[in-house]
This record gives sequence, C-alpha cells and structure tokens, in this order.
Amino acid sequence: MVFLAYCIGNIIGPHAFIAKEAPQYGTGAKVILACGAGQIVIAGLFRWLLVRRNRIRDAMNLPELAEEDEVLEDLTDFENLRFRYVY
Repeated sequence: MVFLAYCIGNIIGPHAFIAKEAPQYGTGAKVILACGAGQIVIAGLFRWLLVRRNRIRDAMNLPELAEEDEVLEDLTDFENLRFRYVY
C-alpha cells in the first residue's frame, strides 16, 4: 500500500504544480494539505481498527501464556489469537 501511494504521488505530484501559478503554486499547496489531512484520517481509522481487534481478542478470555510449541509455529496475526496489535 505504501509503494502504491508512493507511485500515485509521483504521478499526480508534478501535475499539481501549475506553472502559471508561480511562485505561490496554490493548487500544489492544496494538494499537499489534502494529502496530509488524508494521512491523518487514515492513521486514525487504522488505530481504531487495531484497538477494535484487540478488544475482540481480549473478550475471548484466552490464556496469555502459550506453550513453547505454539510460540514456534509460523502463524499470522489472524491465526494467532493471542497476538496483540501495538499502536
């Protein structure tokens, strides 16, 4: 996702700075501010999602300590219900 956003930014970026708007580049400034605001909103939504997932897993009342064999298993965060997201 980060790479995709980087590529899209590199495509859109040069088109936001219109030569006839020099030296203020109002459109470019608006695009940069909108992207920054979008990042803040997306980060907030992502934090909300991780808190929600942690609360759902906490409600399952699973024992905190896992067996040694379980720790060594190659599980994803969706498969390992004891996994907690850090935000």
